[in-house]
Amino acid sequence: MSPHWFDDVDEVAGFGMVLDLAGEFDDKGELAHYMQKPFQWDDEFEQWVNLSRPTTESENWDEFVTYLEER
Repeated sequence: MSPHWFDDVDEVAGFGMVLDLAGEFDDKGELAHYMQKPFQWDDEFEQWVNLSRPTTESENWDEFVTYLEER
């Protein structure tokens, strides 16, 4: 088993949905780019994991969204 999160299709899809909910993708082209090269979101994934994988219902969701906006 590969140690890379982006080798797990479920992980890529799930994190893609999180990024979309957080407003990361302005159009379908950006989402397609993510699906082709999810490893380019390593830092964002790491931050999400460090925040205990927040969802829109989590207390630290806004912290994750702020991280995305400020990078």
